[in-house]
Amino acid sequence: MRTRHKQHVIRARHTRGISLIEALIGLGILVTVLVGLVVSFQVFFRVSLTNTEKIQGAFLLEEGIEIVRFLRDESWSTHIATVTVNTDYYPTFSGSTWTLTTTPTTTNSFTRKVTLHDVFRRDSDSVIVASTSPDTKTLDVNTKFVTVMVITPRAAEMELSTYITNLFAN
Repeated sequence: MRTRHKQHVIRARHTRGISLIEALIGLGILVTVLVGLVVSFQVFFRVSLTNTEKIQGAFLLEEGIEIVRFLRDESWSTHIATVTVNTDYYPTFSGSTWTLTTTPTTTNSFTRKVTLHDVFRRDSDSVIVASTSPDTKTLDVNTKFVTVMVITPRAAEMELSTYITNLFAN
């Protein structure tokens, strides 16, 4: 009978020791999971802020192109033909219309600038060519190459370009 009592005491000691080891392992797993969740949340939060800026910047780029189209539609000769090419302009909304000004402006910490460039066409087939092209070319006064750039609050640059033409001959 004494032997059974000794075996019971030995088993009880091992059981208490195993419980302590299990508790430490469980605590380690819990800490690892919590640290992983905190790090994941921080990464998610940082990425979501960056994506929000990218989306806002993309909308401002599209709006910049639409502003130039609006100005073209209103009057090519007043708003487009008179701007100095290769100069940065900043769209501003004054009164009830858009204008292009050389004074930098920001919208919700975003800076948007518009630059218009001359377009040249090859004389032989009217294909658009670079101004440095060795081909015989002519300046197309009814077409401009438009570049809109947005600088985000974190100083990232986004750019969108297109051609516009004097669609309404105005």
